[in-house]
Amino acid sequence: MRFAKTMTVTFRFNVDKYQRVDIAELKLKWSDLAATLTSLQRAVELIGMVVRNTGFAWETLDRQLAQMADEFWLPSDAG
Repeated sequence: MRFAKTMTVTFRFNVDKYQRVDIAELKLKWSDLAATLTSLQRAVELIGMVVRNTGFAWETLDRQLAQMADEFWLPSDAG
């Protein structure tokens, strides 16, 4: 097995109780994650600057995510 799958259980509050959300039903794609991260970058930067007076290396994150995606799609017998 190349990679172990990670399961995340998400709950949605409905009327007076929480119900599980089937993540697969959301049909999320890699581009959805990229769009979300892009839209949150500035907010995260500003919050980080206020809280820690620091910045965030978005270019490094982009490089790491691209490398992980490339490695994921390599054939299992590849280097």
